[in-house]
Amino acid sequence: MKKLSRKEIINKLVQNNIPLTILGDYKNCRTPTLFKCYCGNLFNVKVQSVLSLNTKSCGCLHKSGNSNLKFISNEIFGHLLVIKFAYFKKAGSQRRKAYWWCKCECGNIKAIRSNDLLCNKRKRCGECKLHKNGVPYSFIQQEISGWVNGELNYKVENIYIDVAMPKEKIAIEYDSWYWHKHQFIKDCKRVNKLLNKGWKVITIRSGRKLPDKKEFLKHIEKAENNNTRYWHILTLSDWGK
Repeated sequence: MKKLSRKEIINKLVQNNIPLTILGDYKNCRTPTLFKCYCGNLFNVKVQSVLSLNTKSCGCLHKSGNSNLKFISNEIFGHLLVIKFAYFKKAGSQRRKAYWWCKCECGNIKAIRSNDLLCNKRKRCGECKLHKNGVPYSFIQQEISGWVNGELNYKVENIYIDVAMPKEKIAIEYDSWYWHKHQFIKDCKRVNKLLNKGWKVITIRSGRKLPDKKEFLKHIEKAENNNTRYWHILTLSDWGK
């Protein structure tokens, strides 16, 4: 293996989702170098062993019985963003379970078990107080609502509109990739019901981003001035991620 620059090593660690940080002076790939494991331990290992994926931790994964642990830092599960590994916790006689520090859209940071995230059992921190009309809403919905002085979770028969402008009969739907990636047909039926009731609809399709405020307000103005059946889909750059 040719000698790599320190920056190239860091990039490869990130690309391969290897949860190690290089700390020591790097001479070549075959010289033991100081690394910091995601669990916090410091240890020496050859860079070649790390980049060839033979070494993924200081040994804590093997000791805890989690050799095949999936590293999920920076991934999104529902309303949770995984920040970093938290700790292992033993449950009875079973092997120790991995927990990850996650930030919820409500702002709370909580340690959540890996399996609960990967199996979609946990999508919020469990302590959220963001509810309107008995339905949860996100900070993104709240932000958009503030832009247009709209109402959150506005009920039209059996439909709860994410953000509504009742006077103008404009419905704003925020469809995140995580929740809506496989239900476009279902979403179309929902929008058609609103259109048939005289509502104009703007759908924002995104991973987790907010649209540009000025551009978004132009679409609102266009909807206000349109007297025909109106549905506009605004797809952001992180849709599909």
